[in-house]
Amino acid sequence: MKANVCLLFPVTDDDVAEWAIHQEAERPILKELMAISQVVHDLKMDCSFYYDSANFNDFVQKIRILDSEKCYLSKTVEQIKGLLFRRLKDVNSWKQKDVNVCYAEWQSNTCTINVDIPLLYKYAVDTFDKNDCIVINFNLLDANQDNEIHILKDIHPTKDCYPTISSLSLMETADDTIAWLNSLGNEGFSLRNSLMFTPTSYLWRSSRQRIYRRNDTLMPNTLWYYDFFHKNNRQHFEVYNEAGDHIGEADIKGQLIPNSRDPHKSISHILHGR
Repeated sequence: MKANVCLLFPVTDDDVAEWAIHQEAERPILKELMAISQVVHDLKMDCSFYYDSANFNDFVQKIRILDSEKCYLSKTVEQIKGLLFRRLKDVNSWKQKDVNVCYAEWQSNTCTINVDIPLLYKYAVDTFDKNDCIVINFNLLDANQDNEIHILKDIHPTKDCYPTISSLSLMETADDTIAWLNSLGNEGFSLRNSLMFTPTSYLWRSSRQRIYRRNDTLMPNTLWYYDFFHKNNRQHFEVYNEAGDHIGEADIKGQLIPNSRDPHKSISHILHGR
């Protein structure tokens, strides 16, 4: 199956500063992009990556200001460029098909509309089908529990026309993205399957990976998160009960791995704020 991945880089002062903090804690964008590229290679997937050069250049400029006395952040940016720019497609020169169409983001949590939205959002909703396109938002402060962006398209003049709404899948981490890529060719098992899982407000702290609650009859109310960043990079799911105690690990198809329970693993401190 064809996959399209759009990359949105942080550009506000707060987002860039937060990214720099995580960079020092070894959660760099580079590491996540390398993991995604490796999975695409392993799956032999037809996957295209898109970015907006204006968005990336703004990100680079902010990093240079922040990194005036250090060199590791700027070096990482150069590594990102070297890794991606051989395969990335720049949407900056894209012209929308209908100049009379206005785009805006509908923010359902506040019931407000934001008209100042990234070019990537407009390009994605105008070009791709929702099922084969995702947006990776590297803005660490912009967590979106719904995992979707809702884009309104309003045609002017509005004579006999009503706004339409399109949804884009939003990924917060490389783990999210890798799980989505695997689900495309994996009989549909995915934490993002709304018939099987519901996203919670909890994040696994080391990777900011979203924790999901299972809502089918097989393992009801168990808590799952996708795990990939180990030394051996073995893809699996961590599974916990309602109290946060570890049940075991599950393989990429969602099957529990025998004898994988670890009594030392727990997410109760996340669930109960301890």
